[in-house]
Amino acid sequence: MKHSLIYFSALLLLLTGCNYAEFPIDKFETEDINFEQFVDMRDGQVYKYVQIGDQIWMAENMRYLPKVNNTSDDDQYRVYGYTGNNPNDVRSYGLSPDAANDYVPVGFAVYPNFGVLYNYRAAQNAVPAGWRIPTQADYQKLQLYLEEELRKRMHGNISNLAVVALLSNKTASLGIRWADYNLQNETLKTDHPEWGFSGFNLLPAGNYVSGFQYAGTRSYLWTQTSNPSTDYERHEVFCIEDIYDGFYYELFHNSHFMSLRCIKN
Repeated sequence: MKHSLIYFSALLLLLTGCNYAEFPIDKFETEDINFEQFVDMRDGQVYKYVQIGDQIWMAENMRYLPKVNNTSDDDQYRVYGYTGNNPNDVRSYGLSPDAANDYVPVGFAVYPNFGVLYNYRAAQNAVPAGWRIPTQADYQKLQLYLEEELRKRMHGNISNLAVVALLSNKTASLGIRWADYNLQNETLKTDHPEWGFSGFNLLPAGNYVSGFQYAGTRSYLWTQTSNPSTDYERHEVFCIEDIYDGFYYELFHNSHFMSLRCIKN
């Protein structure tokens, strides 16, 4: 049954004409991490997920995309750097020279690797059955688990390396390098064997706030946690920039566009 679902998804990709540019799709296969997978029956997309501690997390950003650059709707969807409005075309979009930067190359396959950037209403609509948008407390629990694991592995000297445990270990093969020197692939592979051990496989997909920004340098993930002391039009976003800042949270307006990871109910 599992293989049949994979073949079904692959057929859908062929039918939609996906023909990515020179940079590959991150399948992050590894013998060290026990990934499972499921199919979103709305569109046939196959997602990997992984157990980290007693939580079950998606190991990819959500790619649910019923429409794109639909600025007149309450639920709005964007794919980094894409300015058209055809959901089928964007699935095979390779990053344009105007949208590329020093950290993400021209031709990078944005949709399958970075997923979709959602405003908060769209993020709510994107959640598959059986999953939910994580709370800030969910991410804090993840952080505590990773820190404890790193204390065991590193004998107490962890600094902010729990960040490193979340990162994808395929950034080099994808042509990505993080902006901060300490997050460049060569340094991590040499000095930090704990890089990516969690299976979370985070990539720096950036965001959209009055324009696309920070691809290749930062990651932003919606939470469902709002701040009643301000208003309900903003939600906390889980942010990663470099190992000096570690994890941090920042309130963003619901109209801004962030990536989405889901956690199992």
